[in-house]
Amino acid sequence: MSGPWSDDLVEAARREGALVWLSAWPQPETAKVKAAFGRRFPFLEVDARRVTHPFDIIARERDSNDPTVDTAGPISATTVAAIAGDGYFLPYRPPAASDLPSVFADSGGRWYSTHSMGMSIAFNRDLVPPEHVPRSYDDLLHPRWRGRILMEDIRDWGTSAEWALGVHQHLGETFFQRLARQDVQWYVEGAVTGALDALAAGKHALAPWSVDYMVQLRMDAGEPLGWTNPLQLGRVPANVILAHAPHPNAARLFADWLLAVEGQTLIGRENLGFPARAGAPCYMAQFYPADVEFHISEPADVAREKQMLVEMYQRVFFAGG
Repeated sequence: MSGPWSDDLVEAARREGALVWLSAWPQPETAKVKAAFGRRFPFLEVDARRVTHPFDIIARERDSNDPTVDTAGPISATTVAAIAGDGYFLPYRPPAASDLPSVFADSGGRWYSTHSMGMSIAFNRDLVPPEHVPRSYDDLLHPRWRGRILMEDIRDWGTSAEWALGVHQHLGETFFQRLARQDVQWYVEGAVTGALDALAAGKHALAPWSVDYMVQLRMDAGEPLGWTNPLQLGRVPANVILAHAPHPNAARLFADWLLAVEGQTLIGRENLGFPARAGAPCYMAQFYPADVEFHISEPADVAREKQMLVEMYQRVFFAGG
């Protein structure tokens, strides 16, 4: 089976015979990836589990006497970077990772990324007419949006830390101070999916932190959503192999396949983000200027700055509460 994987790895995975994968991709997209990988390696029984709280499971797996999970991803690269030295992950550097920009792979081999994504402003098209679609972050400060903006409280959840750091680097704390005057509405759990559910239901007009391809998937399915990315902010998620994976060779093979041309083509074609491999087809590219380069913070940098961001949110948004 030709690819960037070795025959020895294929045979080792064949002997293991199975793979257990925790996926944060939506269920239909997780199923597409599982099916394609299964067609390439039909000797593996793939158990793909769509999860919203993978780090609870990852923590249990590290301390379990009977671990069951092999690999997880895409999941928060910031959280992975913060705990990468605590024995949760089995180091592995896929061969294709050597050809990728450094932001797509940990130098210690503890995680890799298959794609990037735009961090976008999402909105309900029924509540935000075309002439009022935000073309800049300053547009979020217009009085018409007071009480109609939904944001994630990163003090308790924090999947939007990459977005908060990117905005802070470009616009400074002053922007957040001005945004705090907009009577922002807050959510804790559910991350991007929960915010988009609320927007689609018409409960809020705008969410400053979202993911472009996730909004576009729902738009393509007919939901009344839209998105814009004025600062061309981006992020990368992480994929990991768990330290006590029962099928580590199958997990390594999965990593190799995801970063190979076949896996990268699937990710781009099925709208699962911007493929990490340059030149792979990408559905989302049509919505951006040619050769767009996202402003992406290194996950380790975001992890280091997380406390600063939490303290800023407390000071700016919640000082009176």
